[in-house]
Amino acid sequence: MHCLSCDLGAAYNRAVVDVVDGAEVGSVCFRCERKAFGERLADGEHTDGTCAFCERTGDYALPSWTPQTTEAEGTVCDVAYELTERAPVLCDTHVRDLLSSGGRPLTRLAGDGLSDRSDS
Repeated sequence: MHCLSCDLGAAYNRAVVDVVDGAEVGSVCFRCERKAFGERLADGEHTDGTCAFCERTGDYALPSWTPQTTEAEGTVCDVAYELTERAPVLCDTHVRDLLSSGGRPLTRLAGDGLSDRSDS
């Protein structure tokens, strides 16, 4: 998995999920999240369905990835997220801010497929 913003590998911090159809469009690493918003995206602090940073409707949820470990060996064997009302949501404008924080240009925006990005 690669971060939608900076394209670095192993970017398991938050998934980016379309709240209308539940489609996972990618993930965002902690570096890009912190660069765009600091530490303001805490799970459970924004549960009214509006964007965590403005009063607009939340278009994309950002649930945290949770590592799953094996009991016997204690190693991470899988990561998953659970989409709940505790996940922060962002409007399309603030998702654009987050995804542009890593320096990769967006070729398509909300409604057109956030994961379709330029490789240049």
